[in-house]
Amino acid sequence: MDDLGNTPLHYAARPRLIEEMEKKKGSSGFDFLLMRRYYEDQDAVIKLLIKKKADQELKNKDGKTWRELGGGFWYLPEPTPSVVESGSK
Repeated sequence: MDDLGNTPLHYAARPRLIEEMEKKKGSSGFDFLLMRRYYEDQDAVIKLLIKKKADQELKNKDGKTWRELGGGFWYLPEPTPSVVESGSK
């Protein structure tokens, strides 16, 4: 977590990840995410962090979760029962 309360999942969800991560180059774990995001799809980073049990409910100092930052707000790692029951309409 950085001084703004952002976790790697918050950064992975941001559309302008590269510019933000370049400012943090050298920080623990951030170089890997920067390179991964640069060469691969944003979804791959988000899916990896969720698979590794990143806390999806953590909020940054602005009170936002990763889903509220614009990049990964639509991604559900597994269908919820209510979505499965109602189907997509």
